Amino acid sequence: MYCRSWFLTIIHPEWQALIIEKENVYVLVMPLLTKSKAFIYIHPRPVLAQVLGVFYHQDHPPDWSQIDTYIRRKFVLFQYPLPVHHSTSTLLKRNKQLNFILPLNAVYEDLYRNFRRDRKARIRQSNREKLLIENCQDPDDLLRLFTKYVSGKIIGGVDPATIDKMRKIISGSLEQRDGFLYKIRGNNAEPLAVAFFIKFRKRLIYMYNASSQEGRRKNATTAILNEVIRAHSGSDLILDFEGSPVKGIADFYASFGAQTETYELIEHRSVLAKLYLKFRKLFLLT
Repeated sequence: MYCRSWFLTIIHPEWQALIIEKENVYVLVMPLLTKSKAFIYIHPRPVLAQVLGVFYHQDHPPDWSQIDTYIRRKFVLFQYPLPVHHSTSTLLKRNKQLNFILPLNAVYEDLYRNFRRDRKARIRQSNREKLLIENCQDPDDLLRLFTKYVSGKIIGGVDPATIDKMRKIISGSLEQRDGFLYKIRGNNAEPLAVAFFIKFRKRLIYMYNASSQEGRRKNATTAILNEVIRAHSGSDLILDFEGSPVKGIADFYASFGAQTETYELIEHRSVLAKLYLKFRKLFLLT
């Protein structure tokens, strides 16, 4: 989903691609979110895309030695997340990353049975609050909550340009009818929680969410996820939580009975990049 052209154009308008052509046919395409400064090229890990991908013709599997050579020659720093289904033989450094998924191909009662005890307790608490969950069409309902209650907790914060890209992603997905927003209203005008999901093929991706302090007290986000699981239970969809390196967030996903899957972050750091990062670290410590 993250490699659809409209999505790439939003998160990195000047995106490029590594293309391998044989006999006037594209046999491999690898989207690149390249950044450059003074003829130095880097490919940082995407901010708004969990994974990217390598797309190739089934009769022409990727020649990873060719890709490796291009990356080493082109970039001083390269970070590229690949989905679980990619089998790579790249010589570049590979780091395993964890994602959380929940197949929804069982009836809700069976899915609920696999929720952790503490998550079931919070669902009962949210039920007692009689929270009203409704569809929403305004991205700003989420982004106002996100800016007020979430962005400040993210290391380095979230700049206005990223917030604007999130708005465009939500709006574009709503227009194409493959995304939806769920909102829980409070007693005042401010929502308690809003969450955004995108359906793509057999994945239901939990993209962005935010809740107010009152929403956290009332377990509003838990209520939204429980409703999404209930509404799509018995389907061939997989709820994709996108994973998180933050222990508390990962634990939250796991409490819904989610399974872990791995994907890979392939990396390359040239000697120049290693020296730069070393001196930068020393500078920050002094």
